[in-house]
Amino acid sequence: MGLGLYLHVPFCKARCSFCAFYLQIYREDRTRSFLNSLRHEIDLHVTLNSLNRRPLHTVYFGGGTPTTLSSNELSSVLEQIRHLFELQEHAEVTLEAHPNTVTEDGLRSLVHAGFNRISFGVQSMDAAELVRIGRRTPPHAAGIAVEAARSAGFVNINLDLIYGLPGQTMESWRSTLEETIDLQPTHLSCYALTLEEGTKLQRDHREGHGDEPDASATRSRTTVGPGTPADTISFTGAAKNTLG
Repeated sequence: MGLGLYLHVPFCKARCSFCAFYLQIYREDRTRSFLNSLRHEIDLHVTLNSLNRRPLHTVYFGGGTPTTLSSNELSSVLEQIRHLFELQEHAEVTLEAHPNTVTEDGLRSLVHAGFNRISFGVQSMDAAELVRIGRRTPPHAAGIAVEAARSAGFVNINLDLIYGLPGQTMESWRSTLEETIDLQPTHLSCYALTLEEGTKLQRDHREGHGDEPDASATRSRTTVGPGTPADTISFTGAAKNTLG
């Protein structure tokens, strides 16, 4: 089985109401401290020979929202990894991203640095649903980000969606699927919403201000017809609590 390296970037511009992951609100001084610590930890694993000289098959920058860091900062970390560890030929190097935190120039720099897969947290293509989960992103931002990524040189593009959102209907979910499929991503990852302890959605539900996700409704949404342009569509019964 191939060896993978996961790097957690714990920064976001804001916390979504469904998110239970550890994160900090982005501040430049925090990122400097984090990057210094991350570089030190990478060096430490080299000293300890933690990988036992095994090559890496995958490198994954997750969060949080890794693209709160600049393309230069992200590229510098990947350069350190490439310098200190062996990467298998054609290793997959993934970056999670928020559609509002990328530019075509920045993405082109990331491709040049060696990132070859990008995963955008879209969640929904319905403006009202996005507002209900605390997302400050207009639906059209997803298409702009995908186009920028493709123009920058990314050919492996994933989009994350969440189903069972507050106020979501079968019609709005179908519309979200159709609109994201029209963007022709390589892969769609679809996650069922869960109310995680400590999240705003969970507090709202406990205080009687929101409905619990309908299990029967979410189960009914795990089927997609044939003929989709996306290479793969996958479903899971637990929501991915990242903002990216």
